[in-house]
Amino acid sequence: MLGEHEYGDVVITLAFNLPHCQNVIHACAPYWVDGKCLEETILEYLYTQIIEKSAQENITSIAIPAVSTGINGFPFKKATRVLLKTSIYILILVFIFKDPLRTVFINIKSRYNIHP
Repeated sequence: MLGEHEYGDVVITLAFNLPHCQNVIHACAPYWVDGKCLEETILEYLYTQIIEKSAQENITSIAIPAVSTGINGFPFKKATRVLLKTSIYILILVFIFKDPLRTVFINIKSRYNIHP
């Protein structure tokens, strides 16, 4: 629990003066403990919430960083696997149901910028 939000919660706000975007997705990300405290499950739920809430808000393009890998200590490779597994599963469902949501993945630890 963090303030009024639990790990895995997602809130979407306006981006105000942030360039090149209209919204910011705030995510209450899990901390890495030892891999035995459901960290991967919570992170999977978090990524699912990010994508689902974006679709509910009619956001058609999103960038998802490597959530939890910084100060929260989540191992980068594990977080990347969770993101890819979760996103591929959702994108398969999106493709089957013809949902217009496009997802762009950005690894914030890399020097690459991917623009939709």
